[in-house]
Amino acid sequence: MILKIENNIEKFIIKCISSNINILNIEYHDKYVLIKIDKKEYRKIKKLSYYTKIDIVKYTGIENIKRIIKKYLFDLFMIILFIILIYIQSNIIVKVTVKHENKNLKEIVNNLVRKNGIKPLTIAKNNRELNDISDKILNNNRDILDFISITRNGMTYTISLEERIIKNEIKEDSYCNIISNKDAVVNKITTYKGISLVEKNQSVKKGDILISGDLILNEEVKNRVCADGIVIGTTWYKINISYPLEEKEKILTKKHKYNVSINNRLLLKNKFKLYKIENKFKFLNIRIIDIREKEIKTIKYSKEEAIKLAIKKAENELSKKKDNNFKIIDEKVLKVNEFNSKIELELFLSVEENIGIKELGDLSDTEQSLRYTN
Repeated sequence: MILKIENNIEKFIIKCISSNINILNIEYHDKYVLIKIDKKEYRKIKKLSYYTKIDIVKYTGIENIKRIIKKYLFDLFMIILFIILIYIQSNIIVKVTVKHENKNLKEIVNNLVRKNGIKPLTIAKNNRELNDISDKILNNNRDILDFISITRNGMTYTISLEERIIKNEIKEDSYCNIISNKDAVVNKITTYKGISLVEKNQSVKKGDILISGDLILNEEVKNRVCADGIVIGTTWYKINISYPLEEKEKILTKKHKYNVSINNRLLLKNKFKLYKIENKFKFLNIRIIDIREKEIKTIKYSKEEAIKLAIKKAENELSKKKDNNFKIIDEKVLKVNEFNSKIELELFLSVEENIGIKELGDLSDTEQSLRYTN
C-alpha cells in the first residue's frame, strides 16, 4: 500500500528504521513524501504517528484487487447475472408449443418431438437440426401428417402442422376407375392395376375413363378391381392477374435501441415511428426487447418488370395448389392493360400435371358374385 506522510517527516522515517519497519519505496515531494509498505506493517506505522499525519493513498497488489472487487461487487454480480440470462435466452428452451385444433394429434406430435429432443429445459438446436427433425418425423408419419415445421422464437419452440385427411377413401377391394378430371392431352401413363384405355398424345375430355377397373378376357368381364395408376397430361389455364407498378416496402435500418417491457408497457419512451420488436429475454411479464427502426422504401417497376413479376406471381399461386407432378411447360401473355399505377394481365399457361382421379364404380350382386367366383 502507498501512504502519504506529512509533518515531522524525517523524525517519522527515523522511527520506522529503528522499529524495523520495511519501507519499500520513498518518493519525496515539497511538503510530503509517499512511501510504499506491506499492509502488515501499517499497524506498526500508525503507532508512530503522534506528530505525523498519515493517509492511505492507494492499495496495491492483491489487496487492491480485493478492494476493487468489494467496491464493484454488485456491478460484477449484475454483469455475471446478465451474461447468464443472455446465455439462457440464447441457448435454453423453456417452452414447446404445438399449434393445432386436434388435441389427440397434438399429443401424438408432442410425444414424437420429445423423443427427438424437442422439449423444455434443453439446449436449443440450430435451424438445420430442426429441419432434419421435421423431415424425419414427417417421413415416418405420412399417414397422419401432411406437413410439420419446427421454429424457434427466443426460448420457445413453435410446432406448426397439418393433419393428413384422406377424403373419399376407396378400399382396395372396391371397384373403381381412374377418370380424367379435366380436358387434356395424355403425355404419360403408368398403370399399377387395371387396364389402360388411352394412349400417349391422345386427347381426352373431363370424365373420360383413363384406366378401367374391368379385367376383360375374350371380350368378357372376368373380374373388377379398383384401378390404380398415374396419368400425366397437358392441360391449359387462362389466368387474370394484376401487379402494381409501384410498391412501398418496409425495411430495417441500422438504428436500434434496447428497452424493457413490463406488462406490455415500455419503461423508456420509443422514438421510432415504424419499428420491429425482437424479444431478447422474458421472465413472467418482464421482457428485455430490441426495438429496430423501419423505414418505408418506394420501389418502382417498369412495365416489363411488372409483367415478369405478375407472371411469376401467377405461376407460384398455381403451383401451390398442385402436387409434385405439376410443371409449367409454356406461357403466353394474351392481353396487357395499364391503369391506376398497375398492370392487368390475361395469361395463358400450358402445364403438365396428374389428370387422373379415382371414381368409385357400382357393383350389382351378380357382378360381385362374378368377381369372387372367377
